[in-house]
Amino acid sequence: MNVLFIVGTRPQIIKSAPVIKLMEKHPDFNPSIIHTGQHYDHNLSGAFFKELGLPEPIYNCKIGGGQGVHHVAATMNSLGYAPFLRDDWDMIIVPGDTNSALAAALCASMKNYPIAHLEAGARSYNMNMVEESNRRIIDHLSQILFAPSVRCCENLAKENVSGEIHFVGDTLYDLFLSSCPTIYGDQMPDGPFILLTIHRAENTDNSINLRNILLGMGRLGEHVVFPAHPRTRKNIERYGLTVPQNINIVEPLLYNCFLSLVAASTLVVTDSGGIQKEAYWSKRPCVTIRDETEWVETINAGANRLCSPDPREIEKAVRQAIDQPSFQMNHIYGDGHASDKILEILRLVV
Repeated sequence: MNVLFIVGTRPQIIKSAPVIKLMEKHPDFNPSIIHTGQHYDHNLSGAFFKELGLPEPIYNCKIGGGQGVHHVAATMNSLGYAPFLRDDWDMIIVPGDTNSALAAALCASMKNYPIAHLEAGARSYNMNMVEESNRRIIDHLSQILFAPSVRCCENLAKENVSGEIHFVGDTLYDLFLSSCPTIYGDQMPDGPFILLTIHRAENTDNSINLRNILLGMGRLGEHVVFPAHPRTRKNIERYGLTVPQNINIVEPLLYNCFLSLVAASTLVVTDSGGIQKEAYWSKRPCVTIRDETEWVETINAGANRLCSPDPREIEKAVRQAIDQPSFQMNHIYGDGHASDKILEILRLVV
């Protein structure tokens, strides 16, 4: 079975990795990768292929970052080149909900290739968030929907999607479990620290929100480690923002090193979907600087709380999260064998 993964960002690479690596070992599968180039910085893209032991992409569209329909259209145009057209793909696997993912699904649909959506059914119900629109369209274009949680399956059923819905669990959890023996690095910050990650456009491209987040983390007074996306760093400079002295901005980290920081931290503050789950699996409390989350399961488990980008609210939410009782980690995102289940399903449907 010739299977094509189309990725464009760090999260897409990471959540695809365990499936690709398992396919490489299986005689029935021949996986290939096309990289759209949405994340073009080496620390957010190329380094992960090497760290996770993935094959090099057969093609890189080199589209670069961007927002909205123009970026999607440019990616689709580039995907229409030889590597996408010449091979007889049995399945196109689209992970996640980025502009790259939407472009891949639209292009595959127009070429009548079957589509499987990895991480299907996630819903924040905020239609102002581009990822929400992207994931809904991808789900309705897909013939196979691999859902990471029961709630995601219920979301898909309510929307009457035409594809087959399969609860397989989260492939990110597969990778997390396989990385556990090596996540505790020996180069940790001295003393307790809070881990901060902010990358969504509504926070990083909004000078007021970005300023308020920095101020809120500054009010805590505690050591904050902030692996910052290159665009976030540029915006801090562009807006002339002052970074509080307790915040240590570092380069984006490789997967295992980042998990080391999550595990060693007191608490995680983020606006990332994937990191909410990684904090949950690491049994670390999380504060999500958003008005809603697609991963409601973490909220219901008492592991995560939402917070607006307001300095006082951030300080309050962090203090409450640190003081809250420890939560029980359950298998709401599967049993760590999502990749095995995905391969079994694909063998039956193709």
